Amino acid sequence: MEIIYGCGTGIGGLSGISGVRGESGTAVALGFFDGVHNGHRKLLCELKKAADNAGLRSVVYTFVNHPSSVTGRNVKLICPNDLKAEYIAEAGIDCLVFDWFDRKFSMMTPEEFVRNVLIESLGAKIVAAGENYSFGRGGAGKSSDLESLGKKYGFGTLIVPKLECEINGRKTAVSSSLLRELIGKGRMEEYKRLTGRNFTVEGIVCGGREVGRSLGFPTANIYPDGRSVIPERGVYATVSYVSALPGIAFKSITNVGKNPTFGSTGVPVSIETNLLDYNGSLYGSRLRIEMIGKLRDEIRFSGPEALRAQIAADAEKRRQLQ
Repeated sequence: MEIIYGCGTGIGGLSGISGVRGESGTAVALGFFDGVHNGHRKLLCELKKAADNAGLRSVVYTFVNHPSSVTGRNVKLICPNDLKAEYIAEAGIDCLVFDWFDRKFSMMTPEEFVRNVLIESLGAKIVAAGENYSFGRGGAGKSSDLESLGKKYGFGTLIVPKLECEINGRKTAVSSSLLRELIGKGRMEEYKRLTGRNFTVEGIVCGGREVGRSLGFPTANIYPDGRSVIPERGVYATVSYVSALPGIAFKSITNVGKNPTFGSTGVPVSIETNLLDYNGSLYGSRLRIEMIGKLRDEIRFSGPEALRAQIAADAEKRRQLQ
């Protein structure tokens, strides 16, 4: 899959734009696709099918930054762009366009967005979006407006109904907001049910307080960047991958929190992972952690020995899991 970056305000000045458009035009999917959940995957599948049937290039148009970073709502992200690209590529999409959402972009009317981005820049012949999709200044454009503008500008529209799921006995739409809620409550099994994959965090291993090492369970520490959603504090069963050791999956246990047993005043939340069958140094390596399920809450223990015994029990419990 080709990945192309725009420079804001409707991929103005985008290099290689003819490559995006292809020879016959494009079928374009619209959305932010955070987490690439089952509803997104349904949309991508429909897009790919329509593009192949019409002999068009399949394109996903999304943003580097969440629109909330401009509008001020500051929505936390489920996955970084490299993971988003990886998940979208699994659907067989030909091209992924990451544009910048800036203040000027946010002021475009729905029709200006259609004319400037979809027609002039992307050469859209088919446009796909979810039924709750909104676009243009203040989100004024809705899926029905996209259909009307499609008739005016000569492209077909594919509006994909929302996908529903059952959570706690109630039906609700699968959405990125729901995924953020599940992550924040540590409900990783339900997250996987709605996405088809484990919730994943990545980062460069850096130095910590070496609490785990002092207890005989050395950990690889990564720190959230402030833009991403953080799981509920606690200990999780995880599987970890090290960039320097491709293809090897390590059973692991991961603590999200502040190590309250050793005092947490002024200490940022960290993600500390013990790889059960690995003893080498991981400093500077890129670590990918997939969260399978929560083992327990983060607890303040009476001292190091009590904590050591609990970590040993956590590790043994993890070994018994697939």
